[in-house]
Amino acid sequence: MNYDNFLWFIEERESIRRKKDTGLPQPWTEDHILRNTRFCNIDRYHDAGTKRILDFIKEKNLWEKVYYTVLYRAALSSQRFLDSMTGIWMHDYRNLKYLEMNISDARKPYQVFLYKGDTISTFLSNVASPVAKCVFEEHFTWTNASILDVSQFITNTFNTNYRKRLIFLATEITKDLSYFLSIDPDSECNMNVGARLALKKLDGRRIDRKVDDLLNMTNLSQSSLEHALCEWGRYLTRWDYYREHGSLKDYWLYRSEAFQDLSCK
Repeated sequence: MNYDNFLWFIEERESIRRKKDTGLPQPWTEDHILRNTRFCNIDRYHDAGTKRILDFIKEKNLWEKVYYTVLYRAALSSQRFLDSMTGIWMHDYRNLKYLEMNISDARKPYQVFLYKGDTISTFLSNVASPVAKCVFEEHFTWTNASILDVSQFITNTFNTNYRKRLIFLATEITKDLSYFLSIDPDSECNMNVGARLALKKLDGRRIDRKVDDLLNMTNLSQSSLEHALCEWGRYLTRWDYYREHGSLKDYWLYRSEAFQDLSCK
């Protein structure tokens, strides 16, 4: 597969975002998959989840900003979780008893597979809280630190506390932290599993050479490129599934609307 398909994807996804932001009605694109299924934006700063967490923490002190950022990405990554946390200081372990009551209907923790018997409460107290504490203690040593270095630090912290490295989750947390800590948001970062799978679909052999080519072609930062590749990989997967089954999975659909049965291009 050549690079044109990926370049088209990021341009079309950005076009959709701009049309939505200006209040234009649907359809925002003629592409069947982009028109009917949900995707993140090319720049994650524009994503609803990023906007939610940044709005939630904007009036909080630095420790609370770090704590809730780690908690949000590691635990649920959902608005429901933030709503349930309003007025409850979850970094005080005594308040963890309120958690099950407040988010008993919340979905499984984002990107984390808990050991049998674990609950959200034990995960937050045993994993997310120590990680937030380590980040807060370490951030004083960072001066325009790279996403790669900070995410490696968080990966090691997860591994120490949970025996799981969680590299993708560490990268996502680091990107959020870069909005208010001294971390360069445009610096080098991991090309995680989703991005690497997408890179393999491009012509050529060496992944690092493909990354360099795309950085030059798109003018994206490594962070945005990694994010865009993950979304493009999802796009290709959904087209493959639709071609085979003639339908799409419900949880892919935009705002859970019924998928319009459109022919492939």
